[in-house]
Amino acid sequence: MKRRFCLMALLAMFVPSVTHAAVTMSFSAGNTPPTVGPLDQYNFLSDATVPGGSAPGGGTYNSQNYSDNGGPPGQTFRTPAGATPYKLQAISLLAVGDGGGGVFDSGTWSLRVSSVAGTTLTPIATLTGIANLGSNANDKTEGWLKFSLTGADSPTLNPNADYAFELFSANGWQGFDATQSDAGYANGTAFNSAGGARSFADATLGNLANHGYDRTFHVALSAVPEPAAGLLAVVGLVGLLANRRRLK
Repeated sequence: MKRRFCLMALLAMFVPSVTHAAVTMSFSAGNTPPTVGPLDQYNFLSDATVPGGSAPGGGTYNSQNYSDNGGPPGQTFRTPAGATPYKLQAISLLAVGDGGGGVFDSGTWSLRVSSVAGTTLTPIATLTGIANLGSNANDKTEGWLKFSLTGADSPTLNPNADYAFELFSANGWQGFDATQSDAGYANGTAFNSAGGARSFADATLGNLANHGYDRTFHVALSAVPEPAAGLLAVVGLVGLLANRRRLK
């Protein structure tokens, strides 16, 4: 019994605990882009308005770039090639000067991450009830809206694979910046799923013919570390002690 307890204690030292931290939102005023890591995916080209008009909200884009649109606004992206999977750590979008209705003051936000095959979305993480910023001070302000994902809320993504994210606010509206061409980011495109407003009722990329551009976005990725050498040593020790016990 004493030997078994010691082995369990050694394993506990090397096996990380699993946390279920909530997704957290933050807002940074201004158009300074987030810091880019070597694995991150992003488009920092910006029109400084909701595309489609000389002022925010113009043209047909009014139904595509707001947090209350149907379906929710999103962007596809591709993970880098590699030998190990990736963890999705954060998603950021550049909000333009067209928001209001208590979008940051009341209600919650929702975020969905899906794998992409053709125009079909297969959800791998649907995160609802994300706590709001709690202030209307950022309404109608340009800045980066960031969703940080940790613990069980941070999905694992395969290398060299296509994924998508979408989001919506429960209240109010916020416009998101974009380019008016698809040249900003070569491995994805803006889209709206085909469902209704403020819901993830649809699992397709919607009508891509209405898009052909990229949102101004940043996806932060980190490589999933290989098993630590210490953990491998403990596993080997467990096997050795078990073998000795059988020989006695």
